[in-house]
Amino acid sequence: MFRLLFALIVAGFCINGCAQTMKIKANPTAGQRSIYENGKELLVSQKKSLLAVAPLTGATKSNQRPKFIISYFNGASIPLNFSTENIAAVLNGLQIKIFTFEELAEEIERNRRSQALTAALVGASQMINASSGMQYHSGSYNTSYYGSGGAGYGYGTYSGTTYDSTAAAQAQAVIQAQTMSNINNANATASNALSDIERTILKKQTVMPQNWHGGYVALQRLPLRESENKLTIVIKVDDENHVFEYEIVNADR
Repeated sequence: MFRLLFALIVAGFCINGCAQTMKIKANPTAGQRSIYENGKELLVSQKKSLLAVAPLTGATKSNQRPKFIISYFNGASIPLNFSTENIAAVLNGLQIKIFTFEELAEEIERNRRSQALTAALVGASQMINASSGMQYHSGSYNTSYYGSGGAGYGYGTYSGTTYDSTAAAQAQAVIQAQTMSNINNANATASNALSDIERTILKKQTVMPQNWHGGYVALQRLPLRESENKLTIVIKVDDENHVFEYEIVNADR
């Protein structure tokens, strides 16, 4: 019954470098079950309603935002709203931010604007340099001469600049094309990212009785200790608290 939940799993971001790899291990508490679906471990808490939680991956980088898949079954007799407002996360006693869909969408738009502005400013600077059309020339020469006073030999160097309108126009065209390509790439990247969260991020929804709603939630980058860390995810719905506990340890040790 959890196949719909794991249909939401998509390829995550992969951030390389010197970041530590942290393993996420579930610790079922009283009244919970630990089950597996396609190799993924879920914690299931069933009261009047049912909640199932699993990390998107079994490990995360210390400089990444961990993501958790959450699925909710409304076992009440009335429709109930369900969103990130129902969810809280605590790491080692510290409250951890959970991003809403709107916040992630705004972040994508800010990044798009920043990348587009950077591309435009770089392009403008290059266009100014190219518009001069000045070509610098330098070299050396040598010559021999004959005259009534006899023969001689001379040498020297020269340098100067000339204006080449054709070269200036060609350079400007190349810069303009590259600038537009960079801006289009920024727009396409943002569009793909927005489409991804539209499909997968948990958004607020009124869930009818005996119906499911699910998606994944993104947590802030965790301020992890070098050794063990305790992450607690609390989901409150219809006056019920469902508490999920995870241990996060350094996998590189």
